[in-house]
Amino acid sequence: MANLEVVIRYEGENADAGQLDLYDASESLAGIAKALNFVAHAFANNNEVRDKTPKPTNFKTYMGGARKGCFENIVEVNFSAEVTQRIGGSVINKHFWEYLSATLNTAVGKDFETDNSYVSKLMNSNDSPFEELAMRLEVPLQEILRPINRKGAQIISFVRPHVGEIVKMDKDTYDYVSTRDKDEELSHWNGNVTKYNILTGYGRAYIDSLRRTVPFNIDRFAENQIAHQAATASMHERARTPGSGKRRFVGHKVINATQKVKRIVVTEINQQD
Repeated sequence: MANLEVVIRYEGENADAGQLDLYDASESLAGIAKALNFVAHAFANNNEVRDKTPKPTNFKTYMGGARKGCFENIVEVNFSAEVTQRIGGSVINKHFWEYLSATLNTAVGKDFETDNSYVSKLMNSNDSPFEELAMRLEVPLQEILRPINRKGAQIISFVRPHVGEIVKMDKDTYDYVSTRDKDEELSHWNGNVTKYNILTGYGRAYIDSLRRTVPFNIDRFAENQIAHQAATASMHERARTPGSGKRRFVGHKVINATQKVKRIVVTEINQQD
């Protein structure tokens, strides 16, 4: 078996005095449990992303004891002997940490690059799990960051012991993950697909008018083969010739608390006019 500790650290406001409101702290812990179980399940089970908080399979998570002198939640993650052998006992911990880093940074809208061969291969594959995992972490992250919204803390960080922070989250992060309802009106955007999971319909597209990359997923993916084929073609054309692969995306935008487009639920992908 492989065992590791994930530290979630709270800083600023009441957290510096070693206190958080009980309800805020309990909701934050519930979000941590959901987020880590989503990520650990995918890591331990061939990148399978569940649509609900998964029952632990091939791993276990436990609450660790608090340490004196700081306000932290400590979670122990234990992977089964089977998973440890498949991934490699000498590398499983570093691979999981990079896998967790990729997921969390994607979920909070931060660019993420890695020199870890295991995670880099997944990020550049046609079945990358990170975009879908990021969407599944939307609500858990809102729960994790409740103490920031309630002014009980200013910063919440996921920390790898003896290495340092893998992601630091603040009020801007809370605003980013606090999603409003999906816009019922259809919108149109020009852009090209940069990453796309051909098995699930989740991906990322550079949207010209927004001047940035935005996550998307194809609505009714199993039925919408026209959009699926167009997304695949856009990604492959762009890979062959930089600047090519342009398409017109039709869909519903999902905005966050700052009115920023956080993701797009795509209904159609067409050739540009």
